[in-house]
Amino acid sequence: MWLQARFFDPVLFFLLSYSARGAVTLRIGAWPIAINGSKKKTMDTNDRLARILTFAADSSGKPRCEIAGQVGIHKDTLLRVLRGDRPIAIEEAERILNVCGVPVHAAVLLTTTGQGELAQPWLRNDAGAFFESLLSELAPALDAALGERIADVRPRWARGTAQLIARALARHLAEFEERDLSIATPRAGEGELRRGPIRQGQMQ
Repeated sequence: MWLQARFFDPVLFFLLSYSARGAVTLRIGAWPIAINGSKKKTMDTNDRLARILTFAADSSGKPRCEIAGQVGIHKDTLLRVLRGDRPIAIEEAERILNVCGVPVHAAVLLTTTGQGELAQPWLRNDAGAFFESLLSELAPALDAALGERIADVRPRWARGTAQLIARALARHLAEFEERDLSIATPRAGEGELRRGPIRQGQMQ
């Protein structure tokens, strides 16, 4: 028997399929990207989700009973979830993250695709919100730029495309830093020009 949970609609759907044998398939769009395996792999995913949920709860500044009440579950159930003592449903994780005020889709995607080491530091600043916005903007941007040619895109190009985006963003940030530095540091002679010419009486 298969149970399916759909996530990230309508921009990117995030599909986790659980089988009676404990196998898990994670997909973004139509492409499987990770996690086919055993009960141990399922438990590893559950543990990773529990860790990021605990981080979100700790960072929220809210007591556990308040989080549980806003999520709509009993406090003891929340504590079991945070300890990883019970299976975590996608919808349940989404509600907890939302109540804790972190970017929901970014947190779950980073965690379940094995990028958990990035999830916590990114969620501490605007990087998590940027990543979530990038996910929501990427699909319509690709559709607008490629149109029917989207069918010609190959999954193996994803890594190179990601590197191009990262390098473009790094250049963009460098340009901002150079611009800020040039504004803060006057060029040689610029101060004298702004003060205007010195009159003879001022030299005495």
